[in-house]
Amino acid sequence: MQVIIEITSDGSQWSPVHFLYKPGDVTTAPRWAAPHQPRLDWQMWFAALSTYHHNPWFVHLCVKLLQGSPAVLRLLDMSRTTYDAKSPPIAIRAHLYAYDFSAINSTDWWTRSYMCVP
Repeated sequence: MQVIIEITSDGSQWSPVHFLYKPGDVTTAPRWAAPHQPRLDWQMWFAALSTYHHNPWFVHLCVKLLQGSPAVLRLLDMSRTTYDAKSPPIAIRAHLYAYDFSAINSTDWWTRSYMCVP
Protein backbone atom coordinates (compact mmCIF):
# COMPACT_ATOMS: atom_id res chain seq x y z
CA MET A 1 0.00 0.00 0.00
CA GLN A 2 1.10 3.55 -0.67
CA VAL A 3 0.02 6.96 0.59
CA ILE A 4 -0.36 9.39 -2.31
CA ILE A 5 -0.13 13.05 -1.30
CA GLU A 6 -1.89 15.58 -3.51
CA ILE A 7 -1.59 19.37 -3.46
CA THR A 8 -3.71 22.22 -4.81
CA SER A 9 -3.09 25.91 -5.31
CA ASP A 10 -6.68 26.79 -6.21
CA GLY A 11 -8.84 24.26 -4.35
CA SER A 12 -10.15 22.60 -7.50
CA GLN A 13 -7.17 21.17 -9.43
CA TRP A 14 -5.24 18.52 -7.46
CA SER A 15 -1.86 17.13 -8.50
CA PRO A 16 0.21 14.36 -6.91
CA VAL A 17 3.47 14.93 -5.10
CA HIS A 18 6.08 12.64 -6.66
CA PHE A 19 8.75 10.98 -4.57
CA LEU A 20 12.14 9.88 -5.84
CA TYR A 21 11.82 6.16 -5.12
CA LYS A 22 8.39 5.11 -3.93
CA PRO A 23 5.60 3.98 -6.29
CA GLY A 24 3.18 6.69 -7.36
CA ASP A 25 2.60 7.18 -11.08
CA VAL A 26 1.58 3.80 -12.51
CA THR A 27 3.61 4.40 -15.69
CA THR A 28 6.92 4.96 -13.87
CA ALA A 29 9.31 2.04 -13.46
CA PRO A 30 10.66 1.22 -9.99
CA ARG A 31 14.00 2.89 -9.30
CA TRP A 32 17.09 1.12 -8.06
CA ALA A 33 18.08 2.40 -4.62
CA ALA A 34 20.65 -0.07 -3.20
CA PRO A 35 22.83 0.51 -1.26
CA HIS A 36 21.22 3.93 -0.73
CA GLN A 37 18.29 3.95 1.71
CA PRO A 38 15.78 6.64 0.70
CA ARG A 39 14.58 7.43 4.23
CA LEU A 40 11.47 9.52 3.43
CA ASP A 41 10.24 7.10 0.78
CA TRP A 42 10.75 4.20 3.21
CA GLN A 43 8.88 6.06 5.98
CA MET A 44 5.99 6.70 3.59
CA TRP A 45 5.66 2.92 3.21
CA PHE A 46 5.33 2.59 6.98
CA ALA A 47 2.81 5.47 7.05
CA ALA A 48 0.56 3.42 4.76
CA LEU A 49 0.39 0.67 7.39
CA SER A 50 -1.29 2.82 10.07
CA THR A 51 -2.85 6.24 10.65
CA TYR A 52 -1.28 9.66 10.95
CA HIS A 53 -1.81 9.36 14.72
CA HIS A 54 0.99 6.78 14.73
CA ASN A 55 3.13 8.84 12.34
CA PRO A 56 3.31 12.42 13.66
CA TRP A 57 6.18 13.15 11.25
CA PHE A 58 3.66 12.83 8.39
CA VAL A 59 1.70 15.83 9.68
CA HIS A 60 4.95 17.80 9.94
CA LEU A 61 5.83 16.81 6.36
CA CYS A 62 2.48 18.19 5.16
CA VAL A 63 2.98 21.43 7.10
CA LYS A 64 6.45 21.87 5.58
CA LEU A 65 4.97 21.30 2.10
CA LEU A 66 2.40 24.00 2.77
CA GLN A 67 5.20 26.33 3.92
CA GLY A 68 7.36 25.56 0.87
CA SER A 69 10.32 24.33 2.93
CA PRO A 70 13.36 24.00 0.61
CA ALA A 71 14.75 21.17 2.77
CA VAL A 72 11.59 19.11 2.24
CA LEU A 73 11.26 19.98 -1.45
CA ARG A 74 14.80 18.61 -2.03
CA LEU A 75 13.56 15.19 -0.84
CA LEU A 76 10.93 15.04 -3.60
CA ASP A 77 10.99 14.60 -7.37
CA MET A 78 10.26 18.23 -8.15
CA SER A 79 10.82 17.68 -11.88
CA ARG A 80 7.47 15.82 -11.95
CA THR A 81 5.63 17.60 -9.13
CA THR A 82 3.48 20.63 -9.95
CA TYR A 83 4.64 23.04 -7.27
CA ASP A 84 5.22 26.75 -7.61
CA ALA A 85 7.62 27.90 -4.85
CA LYS A 86 6.33 31.47 -5.23
CA SER A 87 2.79 30.26 -4.55
CA PRO A 88 2.86 27.20 -2.25
CA PRO A 89 -0.24 24.99 -2.15
CA ILE A 90 -3.25 26.09 -0.12
CA ALA A 91 -4.29 22.54 0.78
CA ILE A 92 -2.98 18.99 0.94
CA ARG A 93 -4.85 15.70 0.93
CA ALA A 94 -3.74 12.08 1.08
CA HIS A 95 -5.21 8.89 -0.34
CA LEU A 96 -4.32 5.26 0.27
CA TYR A 97 -3.86 2.90 -2.68
CA ALA A 98 -2.95 -0.77 -2.93
CA TYR A 99 -0.19 -1.27 -5.53
CA ASP A 100 0.86 -4.37 -7.42
CA PHE A 101 3.02 -5.01 -10.46
CA SER A 102 1.17 -5.00 -13.78
CA ALA A 103 0.92 -7.90 -16.18
CA ILE A 104 3.99 -8.43 -18.32
CA ASN A 105 2.21 -7.28 -21.50
CA SER A 106 0.91 -4.04 -19.93
CA THR A 107 2.24 -0.59 -20.80
CA ASP A 108 2.03 0.36 -17.11
CA TRP A 109 4.45 -0.81 -14.42
CA TRP A 110 1.88 -0.81 -11.62
CA THR A 111 -1.77 -1.46 -11.04
CA ARG A 112 -3.41 0.31 -8.15
CA SER A 113 -6.77 0.25 -6.43
CA TYR A 114 -8.16 2.94 -4.19
CA MET A 115 -8.42 1.96 -0.54
CA CYS A 116 -9.46 5.07 1.45
CA VAL A 117 -8.43 8.38 2.90
CA PRO A 118 -5.85 7.50 5.61
